[in-house]
Amino acid sequence: MLNKSPSDHNAHIFIIKEIQKKNYELPSRPISIINKSSWGGYPIIYHYLISKFSSKFNKYFSLVQSPILTIMICAIIVHLIGPEINSKEIIFFLILFSPFNFDINNAKNYGFSCRAIGQLFLMLFIVSLFKFIHTNYFIDDNLVYFSLAFFSAMGIIMFNVFALQALLIFCFISLLYGSWIPLIILILALLTFIILFGEYGKQYIISTLRYWNAYRKYFAKISILKLYPSFWLTPFIEIKSVIQSRNYKRIYNLITHNSVINVFLFNPIVLLMPYLLYQNDIVNNVVYHFSIAMFFAFFVTSIKPGRFWGEPHRYLELLTPFVIVFGFNYIEKIDYYFIGYMILANLVQIYFFTKQISIRLEKNEKCLKNILNIIVKKIKRPVVLSNNSHTIRYFMSQNWRFIVPWSIDEKISGMWANELYTRFPFIDNKPLLKIIDEFHPNVLILSNLNHYKKSEILKRKYILQHKEDEFQIFIAKT
Repeated sequence: MLNKSPSDHNAHIFIIKEIQKKNYELPSRPISIINKSSWGGYPIIYHYLISKFSSKFNKYFSLVQSPILTIMICAIIVHLIGPEINSKEIIFFLILFSPFNFDINNAKNYGFSCRAIGQLFLMLFIVSLFKFIHTNYFIDDNLVYFSLAFFSAMGIIMFNVFALQALLIFCFISLLYGSWIPLIILILALLTFIILFGEYGKQYIISTLRYWNAYRKYFAKISILKLYPSFWLTPFIEIKSVIQSRNYKRIYNLITHNSVINVFLFNPIVLLMPYLLYQNDIVNNVVYHFSIAMFFAFFVTSIKPGRFWGEPHRYLELLTPFVIVFGFNYIEKIDYYFIGYMILANLVQIYFFTKQISIRLEKNEKCLKNILNIIVKKIKRPVVLSNNSHTIRYFMSQNWRFIVPWSIDEKISGMWANELYTRFPFIDNKPLLKIIDEFHPNVLILSNLNHYKKSEILKRKYILQHKEDEFQIFIAKT
């Protein structure tokens, strides 16, 4: 239902095609992007593996990737952490059908995504340490679990930045409790990654650090903080005016896009963890430290200075399987009420939220397909620029050339991201004209949701070719 014109999914298809153009090597930069670009923090090793398969296989795999990986996560947790517990099937059910897995705002639910595979490797890392630090195991078993933790850390580094952030926070908290093992394993994995992948490995780490810094310094102010200034204050500031104006869309956004409220709505079971820690029901140091780390990450990323490190409730989602396993005796007492709530929450998300956004995405896809057909008919070798950085990603699955701000830590036409946008994803008029003058694209896809001067576009010898919904398509005169 959600796999319709998602910009992130098409960006993944773009990376796969770029790798195929290089005869299945790891390209040092995107070939089809004209302006100087690197891969930034994109984990192209994942795309390298996917590129080995046919496009038909990938089309179907993109639909089932997240469910398969989520099922694997549930199986790993239940099998490795809870071999002595009863009711494994119920625990498996509670983890798998936790409402956050059906969240329409979760990137892993849209086509190709590295989020689910990052979570899988992070769960493997935690349960491996969980087993490794147990003193009752023989040396051979410890070696197996140490090795599994090491390869899981490698997987996290290679495949998902968000999981890497969670791992870094976990290592920091573990250090505060005097445990060096997680950090030692992470350092070994980082060194091995750089040695194995050479220049790409080094550039990937550097680009990720630059991306974090750029997001922290200025990009958060023109993107996530514009959309939702404060998780703690904005609802109280705006709720009266939006109710009076009957702005139902804003009410919906205030609720569903608020990470703090989201925890109470779709993941309330995770709030049992502080009680379990207080009752000393978590005796294993690894799970104890991981629990503290994820609540610490939730708090830090819920306030403005830390918002650049991701959505707070996603960190608590990583903790939920452990809450269900260790808190099962408490959940069992209210299982009928809790399971009933889970079913209701999932039905509401699937049949109301998902259906509504699916209708909107279908309408959006129809509009963009019409634009695509116009461009294909009129231009043999399109070189495309848009003032909407989300929109252009839809077209990046085509074998065209593009002028696009690919990574926020890089300049385009001498401008950083905060000079391009006052409100992401819309490029402002002056930066847009500067980019046009430098690169001379033959196709412009311009959204009227952001101001641009039509007279300036026409003066640069472009013809208005087509109008579709919010978009105007300009073609360069030949």
